[in-house]
Amino acid sequence: MGKLLYNILDLFANNSFRSLLTSLGIGLVSATAVQTLLSEYINTALNQASTMPMLGLLGMFGIDSALSILLGAVLTRASIEASKLSLGKRA
Repeated sequence: MGKLLYNILDLFANNSFRSLLTSLGIGLVSATAVQTLLSEYINTALNQASTMPMLGLLGMFGIDSALSILLGAVLTRASIEASKLSLGKRA
């Protein structure tokens, strides 16, 4: 039992494993922060757009679908960029 516990603690003490866990945590936190921030801006834009008198006309032209596709692409790009964030020593 003691040897098993020692092996598990030795695995967690390994630098590469520790840096992997740190990188995953930072990526998750930054992606969540970016997602929250962008969602707030999107909700603000949608609330302001609901006061436009020509919104029904824009819907007939498919502008709503185009905006959904564009905002989805922006959120996807932001998530990918946030996942590339990691901490490390500068050379």
